[in-house]
Formats: sequence, C-alpha cells, structure tokens
Amino acid sequence: GSPFPTRPLTFAHPPSPGSNMREISLLPFTIAGVALVAVVRMFRRAGGCGAQRSEAATGHLRRLPLVSVIVPAHNAAPWIGEALESILGQEGIENDRIEVSVYNDLSSDATHDILLKSKQRFESLGFHFTIGGRNRISASERPGGDGKARNLAVRQSKGKYLCFLDADDAMMSNRISRQLELARRNPDAIVGSRFFRLPENSTEHYTRTLNELTDREVVLRQYREITIIQPTWFFHRNVYDKVGGYPEMQGL
Repeated sequence: GSPFPTRPLTFAHPPSPGSNMREISLLPFTIAGVALVAVVRMFRRAGGCGAQRSEAATGHLRRLPLVSVIVPAHNAAPWIGEALESILGQEGIENDRIEVSVYNDLSSDATHDILLKSKQRFESLGFHFTIGGRNRISASERPGGDGKARNLAVRQSKGKYLCFLDADDAMMSNRISRQLELARRNPDAIVGSRFFRLPENSTEHYTRTLNELTDREVVLRQYREITIIQPTWFFHRNVYDKVGGYPEMQGL
C-alpha cells in the first residue's frame, strides 16, 4: 500500500585509506508518535545535467532559500565534486529554493579551490551558495571536527529546512523534494532512510542489521545507537534549535 517504490535512496561515503568502498543510502521507517521518519527512493545516479536555470539566473530577485544543504568539509577534494553534482541534479524544487552551505574545516588539499569554482557555477544557475571556514595555514592548526563544522554550516545558512549531506556523499535526484514533503507533514521529525554500500556487501553485517530493523527496534535501539544514519537526515530548523546542535569534539 505504500506510494513509494521499493528500491533505495543513495549516498556515497568515502573509501578508507587503501580501500575502494563507497556507501549508499536507502529505504524507510515511519513510526507513529515518534520523531523518526524515513523515505524510500528509487536509486538513480544523479548528475549535474538535470539542473535547470531558475528565474534568479535571468536577473529576477531571488527568494530566500527554503532548504539549506549542510555540508561539512575537511580534505574533501576527492569526493566533494560528486556530492555537489548530486545537488545540481535535484528535481521537483526550484534552484533558488536551495542553498548549499559548506564549512571548510581547515582543509589542506584543493577543497577550497573546488568550492570557489562551484559557487560560481551554482549561482549562475540560481542556487544560493555559502562558503565558510578556510584552508589550513599553519601546521599547528587543528580542524574542529564534524560536529563543529556542521554547526557552523547551519549557523551561516538561511533555509527553513536542513538537509545534511557529508562531503563524501551523493544523493538521489528526488531526495530534497520527497524529504521536504515528509518534513512539512512531520515538523518535529527527523526524516532519514536506510542505506546500502558500494562495492556491494561492504560491511554486510552492519548494513543488514540497520536496514532490517523493525519499527519497534528503531525506537528501542535509539537509546543505544543511531538507528537512522546521519548522512540521510533532513528536518525543520526548529528541530535543530530545540536539540541545540551537534556536540563539538575536536577530531570527531
């Protein structure tokens, strides 16, 4: 009876050193009375070719963004291009309703140069694009960690809804429009999804365990671990404000 397809939403995680592993995300849970919701998506590789020029690109006054895509980045040069391309490929929402908010957490690679070039391209297509942070200048500087980078990316953003995308992820072309639809109906909920990884069967036990949780297990196990993985989260900004943001621990 579900109106959603039975195949997944995708995200890609970076390989660990010496590995070619990529991670991708998928199917959902909807739990009545609990602030956890997830969405099913058809898997399709999203590319930049689907980006459409909006009114903003033709000289009209841009509206404020509705959705801010929050991207923490540290030495993300090998992957961030793919992540940004997947934002360009979003369908079902006008470009000027999307903001890309990236915080560069003291990278020492080409991340900053990639972001500057991407900003020009995105803005020519009507997107909002905000860059915070900078590359590392001194060897003694240490990155603040994922939590702090996400918090700073949120603080510099303007969207009513927050869509979290790690710099080493890639999302499906209908992710924002479908998760926005659910978040509007569930303003106090976290909207997320199941996942899968490439190559297939990477961390098979972990992937299968989380993807096969029942609604009851999703609720009960949340007190022990995160049952809806971070790279699939999408929610109203009020949810973030109520929680108070992410813990900030250097190196994490």
